[in-house]
Amino acid sequence: MVLQQPRPADDAPPPRYRPATPNGGSPVEVVRYLRQLSELLVKVSDVRRGWIHELQPIIEEAYHRDPTAVARQAAQLGRAQLGPFRDARLALGRMRPPGDCLACHAAAASWLDHHVTACERLIRLGDIRDVKRLATAREPLDEARAAAQRINTEYARLVANLRRCIPRHAPQHRGLGLFGGGRRTRPARRRRS
Repeated sequence: MVLQQPRPADDAPPPRYRPATPNGGSPVEVVRYLRQLSELLVKVSDVRRGWIHELQPIIEEAYHRDPTAVARQAAQLGRAQLGPFRDARLALGRMRPPGDCLACHAAAASWLDHHVTACERLIRLGDIRDVKRLATAREPLDEARAAAQRINTEYARLVANLRRCIPRHAPQHRGLGLFGGGRRTRPARRRRS
């Protein structure tokens, strides 16, 4: 009697696309998710950079200027930036991460939530004109920094897992063009007159 290897089901994905973990997604799903997450976070990071650039002078000048004017400016800044952070948080909530990406997703949600909280605090402080508590708007930003580190750690872990489970094949050099594509051209023929 000859034992045969069990055959995979006809609908089973090829081996390189099987999940790396029992509850994870396929590498294709993980890559798709990471691309979406990256695009979202790059957009909101640009907003954040400008927001921090505007927030820093307000905090530094809080005790040297008219408290009412500083409070009003802080509230305006909070209102202006709250929308983009909330929109990004809603967009993140609509994303469906594969199982392997849940920790990264949670860290991104935490990062965005801390920015929303900071904006809300600026608005509240501006509404009650309490410049002395302006520094409390920075506390969520410190927590957001820790969340950003978790995002980076998880992202790096996911990319390392992808590199392990997706085999790399050496590109076949065909000698066609600079990047291996295109057509070879022949020297122009001389026409006889």
